[in-house]
Amino acid sequence: MNPYNTDLFGNLYIVNFTSGKRCLMPIKPKDYITFDYGISYFVEENCKKGTNKMDNNKFEELCKKVVSAYTNEHMDKTDGTSITPDDVYLVWQCKTLQNSKALASTNITDGMYYELTYNGDKHELYLDAYKKFDNKVISIK
Repeated sequence: MNPYNTDLFGNLYIVNFTSGKRCLMPIKPKDYITFDYGISYFVEENCKKGTNKMDNNKFEELCKKVVSAYTNEHMDKTDGTSITPDDVYLVWQCKTLQNSKALASTNITDGMYYELTYNGDKHELYLDAYKKFDNKVISIK
C-alpha cells in the first residue's frame, strides 16, 4: 500500500493508514521514498504545526528511519539484503533554534553519506544523499 496521495492541485501528501489524516510533503512525487507505516505515522505526528516539537531524540530517530528507508529503496534488489534504522549512525548533529541538521551514514561499504535538515518553520525534512568518489591529501605550503 502506498502512503502517498495527491490532491487536485498536484500537492503530495503522506497519509496515516489508521487515522486517514494527511500531511503535506515538501517533495515531488518522482522523488518520494516508499515509507513503511512507522515512518508515515512518525512524519505526520511531527509535522503538526505548534505541536510535538522536534527534539534531538525525535530528530535522530527520524533521520535513522529516513536514511534506512532511502537506502533500502536504492539497494540492488537482487542482493536480497536490507538495513534497519539500527544500521544507520549519525556522524554529526546540531540544533539551532527550531532547526536541526545531521550527517549520517550506514554500516554498508557503499561510500554514501547523507545530510538531513529539518526546517522547524515549515515542518519539513530535507534529505541529500552523497557518494564519496575520492579522498586526496593536498599539501598547502
